[in-house]
Amino acid sequence: MRKFYFVISVFFALFSFLSCAPQNEPTDPDNDDYNDTWSDSGNEVLDPPVASFSVSKQQPLTIVLTNKSRNAVSYKWNFGDGNTSTEKNPVHKYDSKGVYRVKLYAYNSDYKYDMYELNVTVENPSKIYFAGITYEKLSVNNKYVHFELIDDDVFTTTWCTSAAKLLSTANLPYDFILQNPVLMDGLEDDEWYAIQLYSSDTPDDEGTKLAGFRFDTDELLDGYPEGFTWNENEGCKISCYFTYE
Repeated sequence: MRKFYFVISVFFALFSFLSCAPQNEPTDPDNDDYNDTWSDSGNEVLDPPVASFSVSKQQPLTIVLTNKSRNAVSYKWNFGDGNTSTEKNPVHKYDSKGVYRVKLYAYNSDYKYDMYELNVTVENPSKIYFAGITYEKLSVNNKYVHFELIDDDVFTTTWCTSAAKLLSTANLPYDFILQNPVLMDGLEDDEWYAIQLYSSDTPDDEGTKLAGFRFDTDELLDGYPEGFTWNENEGCKISCYFTYE
């Protein structure tokens, strides 16, 4: 009889232990390779997570996500284009315009999650601005340098002419960023534009051409980059910047 009670006691002790043991980690709702660190909350009863976020737009095709979730310790974003993130407040750029379903899964440390989703519309920009350049390397030293942004197809439009700046190799790189970026009206596909550099001994002289850097409007319209860098053209190197609306 004692042996019977001993077996029963061991059985209930083992059952109680297994009942209190941590459960397996939850599977990701999107069923991909999401891995995160989970902690066991023991016997503590945690408040359930509440997922929430807001969306703002920074640049064309780019969204800024502000996480407003409560009672959560980790997060999983699905941007609706096949990309994901575990950052708390990610910034995401899409490859093309469209309507995307953005989902946020907010998890607490007790393996519970809540999901919040929104449709987000991203558009191509309607305006492109030239914002300035950085002189990284010049083939002259202690000269006044300025640049012009021109229409390189018919040479009839000068989009921007900068002020002359006395530059030397000692103060490069030098940023020439426009306080008021120049709107580039009437851009069409497959048109060429150029930035031409000039140097002179005085700030008022038109100067001698140092180099010319050409770009195609398709380079701007394909992904809307913030800038380009041209290497070693006539011994000069510059970076050119654009902004979009």
